[in-house]
Amino acid sequence: MQLFQQTLIIADQHQYITSVYRYTMEIALRLAQMVFLQYTRNYFAYLGLQTAAILMQNLLLSRRADRLYPYINKLRPTRLDAETKNEIVRNTKAMITHRIGGIVVFGTDNLLISSFVGVVAVGLYSNYLLVTNGLTSVYSQFFRSLTASVGNLGATADAGRAAPVFWKVNFAGGWLYGFSAVCLVVLFNPFISLWVGREYLFSQAIVILIALNFYVSGMRQSVLTFRDAYGLYWYDRYKPIAESVINLAVSILLAIPFGVAGILAGTFVSTMTTCFWIEPLVLFRYGIHAPVKRYFQEYALNTAVTLLTAVPVWFICAALPGTGVLLFVEKMAVCAVVGNLGFLLTYHRREEFRYFAGLLSGFLRLA
Repeated sequence: MQLFQQTLIIADQHQYITSVYRYTMEIALRLAQMVFLQYTRNYFAYLGLQTAAILMQNLLLSRRADRLYPYINKLRPTRLDAETKNEIVRNTKAMITHRIGGIVVFGTDNLLISSFVGVVAVGLYSNYLLVTNGLTSVYSQFFRSLTASVGNLGATADAGRAAPVFWKVNFAGGWLYGFSAVCLVVLFNPFISLWVGREYLFSQAIVILIALNFYVSGMRQSVLTFRDAYGLYWYDRYKPIAESVINLAVSILLAIPFGVAGILAGTFVSTMTTCFWIEPLVLFRYGIHAPVKRYFQEYALNTAVTLLTAVPVWFICAALPGTGVLLFVEKMAVCAVVGNLGFLLTYHRREEFRYFAGLLSGFLRLA
């Protein structure tokens, strides 16, 4: 029942409520765990606090949902018809397959690196992963916040109204992840060097592969947002299996001669041979009901802009004099200005750009 009530809050486009409860409880949990570890040295108590925090969060959200939607508890339950029930069951099964596939693809890199390269390389990779996971966590809030609105659009409006919304979301995601990939290529090793030291650096080739995987994973988010909102899990239910098999096979094959680079290349290959084309094909065929050709054209254009922007940013930053924090700040400034310039010159006449520029202008006026 508590899960249903939390889902109701999100479906009603009030996810900020669940976010406030989650992050408040997360902060309280970390503080309590630090105190308990300091004074009790009891790891079981540490884990017990985590369980208690989850239960408390669910209880508080349940009570909030009861106050927001008091009529829900007064409704009389009714039986679902067989067709609706079967559709829910089959989509749930397919969704589980997708989740397992995601874990296999993105959760086995450390195991493969440990097995074929060594635990030292796992430690190095964890530093880079901490940064990319942090960015992904922040960016995912934008896409997750759209899911309820997109679902409502798909349920109440005709298919023709969904396409313009998708192109706006896809445009924002392309610019965001393209710009971020440029920054990662240029700033990743300087940041790691300042943070933990030069002895913990990967080669630039591996950094490029990390940024590339971050980019291709991020470019999927607009499609996945609409897929999740529409519940289109059934049509590509076998895709996670193929993705997992390709990822493991290519990663193991390339790990022996190329080490960490080979394992990361395996992730890239599995994504491009499955998710890259299957996910948008399913969405456009069964959700948006429009030709998918434009999506691949937009993907190619955004990738070209990202690459052509990365080149001058790299050479400008490489020519900058100095060392230490000051040099890193200068490189950040170059990334912020030149890294966005390529996207601005390419997209400034686009309808999607004018839409977001209008939103930004309105926000600044209110501020």
